[in-house]
Amino acid sequence: MSYPLQPPAIIGRLFFAHHTSVTATPKRYKAFVTEPERQITMLYYLVTGMRSPKTAWITRLMTSANFDLLQIRGRTRQTMSYLWVMVGSALGGLLRYAISRLMLSFDVNIGFPIGTVLINVIGSFVIGYFGTLTLHSGKYPASDNVRLFVMVGICGGFTTFSSFSLQTFDLIRSDAWGRALANIALSVMLCLTAVAVGHRLAQHWVPEIAIAETDEEEYTG
Repeated sequence: MSYPLQPPAIIGRLFFAHHTSVTATPKRYKAFVTEPERQITMLYYLVTGMRSPKTAWITRLMTSANFDLLQIRGRTRQTMSYLWVMVGSALGGLLRYAISRLMLSFDVNIGFPIGTVLINVIGSFVIGYFGTLTLHSGKYPASDNVRLFVMVGICGGFTTFSSFSLQTFDLIRSDAWGRALANIALSVMLCLTAVAVGHRLAQHWVPEIAIAETDEEEYTG
């Protein structure tokens, strides 16, 4: 008894003629698989991309395992980014504390937070220089985690806007408006200048206009 082939089955037969050896031994194949079963298998392959309904669960299992593996790798990379930032922040905070201690007596004697201004200027220069020098398209590209370690971790832990705000507020409370305004002007202008200078120096090797490559570097530092 013959069964008329529908268009999908005809396409499937042509596909199998090129990609399998089934059509090369039609007698042996027909001994085990009937014509309707072969048409169903071909149609199933055309619709799902799987060779046989009997092996579909294997394909689904492998796809699920690959998806889970990609998720695990993504979480691992994210966890490593947090660790890099954590270590960098600890190192930056330690450096800031050390410099603040060295400048403490000088700041107290003149009644002006020179140490904090110096720290913020240094951090601004480093982020401008390092961020430009290690761009992926530059001469000294660095990995995302290394850039996060320096720009978000070290520079974020080293510089301090909170101390700047506290010290400026204390100057205002003491009616030292001139020194308070000087602190604001010096901090803003010198930090912007330091970023620009660091960027321009790094442009000698990396002719790029960017410093931060990702939103993470731009807004989490």
